[in-house]
Amino acid sequence: MAASCLQETAQFVSIGKDIILGLAAITTAGVAVYGLKSWKLELTGKTEFDAANRMLQALYKVRDNFFYVRCPLILAGEFPPDFYDERKNSNQKEAEGHAFAYRNRWEFLGKALQEFDTCALESEALWGNDVKNKIDEVRRCVRKLNTSIEFNIRNIASGRNELDRDFAQKIMLDISATPESDDELSVAFKAAVVAIEDILKPHFRR
Repeated sequence: MAASCLQETAQFVSIGKDIILGLAAITTAGVAVYGLKSWKLELTGKTEFDAANRMLQALYKVRDNFFYVRCPLILAGEFPPDFYDERKNSNQKEAEGHAFAYRNRWEFLGKALQEFDTCALESEALWGNDVKNKIDEVRRCVRKLNTSIEFNIRNIASGRNELDRDFAQKIMLDISATPESDDELSVAFKAAVVAIEDILKPHFRR
């Protein structure tokens, strides 16, 4: 009788041990799955944080250089050395001088755009059409600025006779502005910048 009780007790202990080990295994697996999910979320959050940070920095470089190109004041040192030589004064010479100044200004914007385009690809892959549409709007504004500069230089070369007065004034609004200006191009550009900020900034709070 005693032997039988001991045998039953041993069986219960064995069964209990198996149950405890099983529960422990399930608990360990659950903790592992939870940990993996947390790690994935943390990794995703870090990836988006880093991408948003790079994109905003690139965007701000484009913004600053966009308005640098449009600065209304062109200093004497921005023109070629012989620009003020009266013996070479002509419409074509004036046009070449402005082309020289804007080309040097554009060099900084061009470098900023290269970085911007690289970051844009990553941002579009992460956040899709919402950010892509706003990035395209920034590019559209930059293209418009470039076109207006070309129109203005051609107009200068023609003795300011190539463009009608209203269109020439519109061109000047495009190429000559400050960050505080409220002309059509400034408003469109600044709205696109703010829209991109609104998409990206929430990723800094994760």
